[in-house]
Amino acid sequence: MAGVLTQKMKRFVVRALATGHGVVEVQRMVKQSFDVDITVPSLLKYNPTRITGARLSAPLRKLFFDTRARTNDELENTDLAHDVVRMRRLDEMHDEAMMRGDIKGAVVVITEARKTMDKYQEMPDTMPGAGKGDAE
Repeated sequence: MAGVLTQKMKRFVVRALATGHGVVEVQRMVKQSFDVDITVPSLLKYNPTRITGARLSAPLRKLFFDTRARTNDELENTDLAHDVVRMRRLDEMHDEAMMRGDIKGAVVVITEARKTMDKYQEMPDTMPGAGKGDAE
Protein backbone atom coordinates (compact mmCIF):
# COMPACT_ATOMS: atom_id res chain seq x y z
CA MET A 1 0.00 0.00 0.00
CA ALA A 2 1.38 3.44 -0.80
CA GLY A 3 0.94 7.03 0.18
CA VAL A 4 -2.49 7.79 1.60
CA LEU A 5 -2.57 8.00 5.39
CA THR A 6 -5.64 7.44 7.53
CA GLN A 7 -6.30 9.75 10.48
CA LYS A 8 -4.86 7.10 12.81
CA MET A 9 -1.66 6.96 10.74
CA LYS A 10 -1.39 10.75 10.65
CA ARG A 11 -1.66 10.92 14.44
CA PHE A 12 0.97 8.18 14.73
CA VAL A 13 3.36 10.16 12.49
CA VAL A 14 2.73 13.44 14.33
CA ARG A 15 3.39 11.83 17.72
CA ALA A 16 6.55 10.12 16.48
CA LEU A 17 7.95 13.34 15.02
CA ALA A 18 7.00 15.31 18.13
CA THR A 19 8.85 12.89 20.39
CA GLY A 20 12.06 13.37 18.46
CA HIS A 21 12.17 10.46 16.07
CA GLY A 22 13.88 11.27 12.78
CA VAL A 23 11.90 11.21 9.54
CA VAL A 24 13.72 8.16 8.19
CA GLU A 25 13.01 6.37 11.46
CA VAL A 26 9.33 7.38 11.27
CA GLN A 27 9.24 6.20 7.66
CA ARG A 28 10.40 2.75 8.83
CA MET A 29 7.96 2.79 11.74
CA VAL A 30 5.03 3.53 9.41
CA LYS A 31 6.12 0.72 7.08
CA GLN A 32 6.40 -1.73 9.99
CA SER A 33 3.22 -0.69 11.77
CA PHE A 34 0.89 -0.06 8.84
CA ASP A 35 2.62 -1.59 5.80
CA VAL A 36 2.48 1.80 4.08
CA ASP A 37 5.29 3.34 2.04
CA ILE A 38 5.57 7.09 2.50
CA THR A 39 8.28 9.43 1.30
CA VAL A 40 10.39 11.57 3.62
CA PRO A 41 9.09 14.82 2.04
CA SER A 42 5.53 13.62 2.69
CA LEU A 43 6.38 12.96 6.34
CA LEU A 44 7.81 16.46 6.77
CA LYS A 45 4.30 17.83 6.16
CA TYR A 46 3.40 16.49 9.61
CA ASN A 47 6.03 18.56 11.42
CA PRO A 48 4.70 22.10 11.94
CA THR A 49 8.17 23.33 12.88
CA ARG A 50 9.21 22.85 9.24
CA ILE A 51 8.17 25.05 6.34
CA THR A 52 6.49 22.09 4.64
CA GLY A 53 4.42 21.50 7.79
CA ALA A 54 3.13 25.06 8.06
CA ARG A 55 -0.28 24.04 6.72
CA LEU A 56 -0.81 21.15 9.14
CA SER A 57 -4.40 21.01 10.38
CA ALA A 58 -5.18 22.63 13.73
CA PRO A 59 -5.95 19.35 15.57
CA LEU A 60 -2.72 17.71 14.37
CA ARG A 61 -0.74 20.88 15.13
CA LYS A 62 -2.16 20.86 18.67
CA LEU A 63 -1.32 17.16 19.03
CA PHE A 64 2.25 17.84 17.87
CA PHE A 65 2.92 20.69 20.29
CA ASP A 66 1.13 19.00 23.20
CA THR A 67 3.14 15.83 22.63
CA ARG A 68 6.38 17.77 22.27
CA ALA A 69 5.71 19.73 25.48
CA ARG A 70 4.92 16.53 27.39
CA THR A 71 8.07 14.89 26.00
CA ASN A 72 10.23 17.88 26.90
CA ASP A 73 8.78 17.94 30.43
CA GLU A 74 9.60 14.26 30.82
CA LEU A 75 13.12 14.84 29.52
CA GLU A 76 13.72 17.70 31.92
CA ASN A 77 12.51 15.59 34.82
CA THR A 78 14.76 12.69 33.91
CA ASP A 79 18.51 13.18 34.11
CA LEU A 80 19.18 10.10 32.01
CA ALA A 81 16.66 10.90 29.27
CA HIS A 82 19.07 12.40 26.77
CA ASP A 83 21.45 9.50 27.17
CA VAL A 84 18.59 7.01 26.88
CA VAL A 85 17.58 8.48 23.52
CA ARG A 86 21.23 8.53 22.44
CA MET A 87 21.72 4.90 23.47
CA ARG A 88 18.55 3.84 21.64
CA ARG A 89 19.81 5.47 18.44
CA LEU A 90 23.29 3.99 18.90
CA ASP A 91 21.71 0.56 19.37
CA GLU A 92 19.82 0.95 16.10
CA MET A 93 23.00 2.11 14.34
CA HIS A 94 24.87 -0.92 15.71
CA ASP A 95 22.17 -3.30 14.48
CA GLU A 96 22.20 -1.70 11.03
CA ALA A 97 26.01 -1.89 10.82
CA MET A 98 25.94 -5.57 11.79
CA MET A 99 23.22 -6.34 9.23
CA ARG A 100 25.42 -4.72 6.55
CA GLY A 101 28.42 -6.71 7.79
CA ASP A 102 30.19 -3.46 8.68
CA ILE A 103 32.24 -4.60 11.66
CA LYS A 104 34.32 -1.41 11.78
CA GLY A 105 31.14 0.69 11.87
CA ALA A 106 29.73 -1.49 14.64
CA VAL A 107 32.91 -1.06 16.69
CA VAL A 108 32.74 2.73 16.27
CA VAL A 109 29.15 2.69 17.54
CA ILE A 110 30.12 0.51 20.51
CA THR A 111 32.90 2.96 21.33
CA GLU A 112 30.42 5.86 21.31
CA ALA A 113 28.01 3.89 23.50
CA ARG A 114 30.82 3.17 25.94
CA LYS A 115 31.65 6.91 26.14
CA THR A 116 28.02 7.63 26.98
CA MET A 117 27.89 4.95 29.66
CA ASP A 118 31.28 5.68 31.26
CA LYS A 119 29.86 8.47 33.39
CA TYR A 120 27.44 6.01 35.01
CA GLN A 121 30.10 3.52 36.08
CA GLU A 122 30.57 3.61 39.84
CA MET A 123 34.15 3.62 40.96
CA PRO A 124 34.82 1.25 43.91
CA ASP A 125 36.41 3.97 46.07
CA THR A 126 33.41 6.28 45.61
CA MET A 127 30.74 3.74 46.47
CA PRO A 128 28.95 4.19 49.77
CA GLY A 129 30.78 2.31 52.49
CA ALA A 130 33.94 1.89 50.44
CA GLY A 131 36.93 1.26 52.64
CA LYS A 132 34.86 0.43 55.73
CA GLY A 133 35.62 -2.90 57.29
CA ASP A 134 38.79 -3.33 55.28
CA ALA A 135 41.63 -5.05 57.11
CA GLU A 136 44.46 -2.69 57.69
